[in-house]
Amino acid sequence: MSTIALDQTRSLESLRGRQSQERLFTVALLVGDVLALTLALGLAYFIRFYTDIAFFEDVEPFLAPDWQIVAPIIIFWIVVLAAFRLYDLQNLLGGTKEYASIFNACAVATCLFVLLTFFVPVVRISRGAITLAWIFAVIFLGVERFFLRRAAYFLRGHGWFKSKTVIVGVDGEARAIAQQLQSAPTIGAQIVGFVAEGPLSETRIDSPLSVVGTIETLPELVERYDVNELIVSTAGLHRGELLNIFQTFANSDRVEVRFSSGLYELFTTGMSVREVGQVPLVSMNKLRLDPIESAIKTVIDKTVSFALLVLLSPLYLLLAVLIKLDSPGPVIHRRRVLGHRGQPFDALKFRTMYTNSAEILQQYPEKAHELELNHKVKDDPRITRIGAWLRRCSLDELPQLVNILWGQMSLVGPRMISPEETPKYGKWKFNLLTVKPGLTGLWQVK
Repeated sequence: MSTIALDQTRSLESLRGRQSQERLFTVALLVGDVLALTLALGLAYFIRFYTDIAFFEDVEPFLAPDWQIVAPIIIFWIVVLAAFRLYDLQNLLGGTKEYASIFNACAVATCLFVLLTFFVPVVRISRGAITLAWIFAVIFLGVERFFLRRAAYFLRGHGWFKSKTVIVGVDGEARAIAQQLQSAPTIGAQIVGFVAEGPLSETRIDSPLSVVGTIETLPELVERYDVNELIVSTAGLHRGELLNIFQTFANSDRVEVRFSSGLYELFTTGMSVREVGQVPLVSMNKLRLDPIESAIKTVIDKTVSFALLVLLSPLYLLLAVLIKLDSPGPVIHRRRVLGHRGQPFDALKFRTMYTNSAEILQQYPEKAHELELNHKVKDDPRITRIGAWLRRCSLDELPQLVNILWGQMSLVGPRMISPEETPKYGKWKFNLLTVKPGLTGLWQVK
């Protein structure tokens, strides 16, 4: 058997294996959804007709919960979920938008079911039962799919639901995309390597991934490595090369072609596409969170921060007294930092250093160099006795609950940065400023 024929045979077998995995996951979704909907309908019926909740009117049960009634309702609900593409793996396993789709699908299913009672008079419905069914369906479907997603993420770590990916291009954008995909293993991208736009002998790339070929050999590479996805870095290719790649794989059922935005420094904020005069134009989102997510996060931040400020007020008073007794100076230290959209504000902290900390640091040049490199110093001579204890117990940042209440910070978010530090973050500074800095987050945890 020739090498090309062998590659095609292996590719076909791999494709069938991946399709079998996807079908198996779809079946698991269907079974889980049926169980969740059955539980939602049964619990709604029981609460409505067999509990003594004063909110509901005391009536005789109707629409008895037997399979002649329940089965059509569940099938109808599953059809609505499918209409919202909740069984399409292209829309699943990638983010929290799945939960929003579940909410919308359940709302539509409930409204359609209510409308059915107007056009089919023989169908009677309990408003209380259908409202409870909608609420429970959203909850149970969300919980069920949460655990199925976690199972899928676990299986991805063992080679399932992987998408073999080739990145076309070797420029900075291509390397940034590869780094981003590798840092998120739950996405399921198995990067084969890069494809160069020029001769391999002239291609140099600073990446642990290798260059597997050139654009001219791309169809052969797709067969050899059983590639499922091509991610094209548009910044490093000519228009003719982009059109050629699209035309070659546009009608392929096994290869998905995706084109980057050309603005990899900003791609973490997301993009939106809008047609203006039938011309598709790409715009960058200014913020990472959508309005609903931002509103929910704001409500949680303000509610929790206010409650903590009230509960911890005696501790605040005690710490203020200890700081005053330990060393002269103010209780609160104000640090100028950048917040949401780069707006500067004063982050509040309990003072943990002597007031002449700059003079003290000048006596330790090696400490000053360490501070410049790592933004922190081990065995910092500027820290007071009570300040060391506050930092060790992570109590020095408690006043930032006031910043959260003022809307300048969030309970969880990225590390806050000062204006002087922004050049050190390079292109990623835009990413840091798309959300509010956090009282806690990955930086503090590590």
